Amino acid sequence: MKKPDLLVLLVEDHEKLGKSMREVIKSYGFQVIWCRDSVSAQETYDTQKEKLFAVILDGHLNDTSKDDTLPLIKHMVDDNFQGFMIATSLDPTMEFQMKAAGCTSQCSKMDIIKELQKLTEMSVKATT
Repeated sequence: MKKPDLLVLLVEDHEKLGKSMREVIKSYGFQVIWCRDSVSAQETYDTQKEKLFAVILDGHLNDTSKDDTLPLIKHMVDDNFQGFMIATSLDPTMEFQMKAAGCTSQCSKMDIIKELQKLTEMSVKATT
């Protein structure tokens, strides 16, 4: 099930995990832009928002609670982002905060492909 026209922004700071996630997502036909910090993620969002199908967000970047993605989520909500925002934090409290801030769904990093496929199906049904 190839989705070559669907662009995903992956916000993940861990190098090995980010590379793996990017490659797996790409192998399912999605285009992926990978950002490792909130500044580049917001810049990428601002320039690519019209093309984005989904944004996958880790909760804490750089292993610190000082650099989290909550401001980026708020920015996307304030900007009326029409794509999906997927919370993938390993911290349950942060995941709850991300959903409360506006993430449309949450899943484990291991289940990201299932989540993208589910959202793709929902999106196709909504347009038919």
